[in-house]
Amino acid sequence: MTDMARPADWDGPVEIPEVDTSLERIVVPFDGSKAAERALGYAAAFARYSGGEIIVVVAYDPPITVRRRGGITLEGLRSEMEKEAHDLAEESASLLVDKGLRARAIVVRGDVADAILDTIDEEAADIAILGRSGLTSEVRGGERREWGTGSVTDKIVRNATIPVMVVG
Repeated sequence: MTDMARPADWDGPVEIPEVDTSLERIVVPFDGSKAAERALGYAAAFARYSGGEIIVVVAYDPPITVRRRGGITLEGLRSEMEKEAHDLAEESASLLVDKGLRARAIVVRGDVADAILDTIDEEAADIAILGRSGLTSEVRGGERREWGTGSVTDKIVRNATIPVMVVG
């Protein structure tokens, strides 16, 4: 058994640290799911409070062509996925702008969680607001998990270098 020492200030009084509430850049990964829509709602509330900009990020990961046969079909699917991602990004950002908020959309390609994490860093975001689980859960019959998060949300929560708010 290992000896775990208490922190030096263990017996001190509880303190509430000061936090930066400027929130100049609020990243919201968006896949069109109901949970992602709720995340947009929270981002809108935060942006109204802070005056920050909402950056809607739509990430997609197209299939990889393994053989030449079927390549045309896959290329068509890739193009369709990219178009859908751009349409979704623009629609969601426009809804926020229509509410008088500063918002813009970014579309990124690659592993969804990694692409979102990279965008968070590249945009020097102050906070990320995510849905608890995404579209995949809804497509699979809307099963509500009694615990935990979707795989993308889980990876972002575990690896983000900024505060992350998860909404159900």
